[in-house]
Amino acid sequence: MSSREISVASREITMSSREISVSSREITVSSREITMSSREISVASREITMASREIPVSSREISVSSRVQMVIPRPFMFFVAALK
Repeated sequence: MSSREISVASREITMSSREISVSSREITVSSREITMSSREISVASREITMASREIPVSSREISVSSRVQMVIPRPFMFFVAALK
């Protein structure tokens, strides 16, 4: 093997080692993205459960307000409508 062939082979080895380090960096970045997306999914599922808990509360509030409107006398309702 001549000295030129050795230098070419060493260059190829350094190039391939650089490519390996770049690909390992890409793998770590993608694994970070996967963990971030899994965190976002868990946060979204928590928000969904919170919203599902809030739905029955809001329906109760709607029923209570409709009952209150039935109880309020008519002249007072006219006054409330004038305020709006």
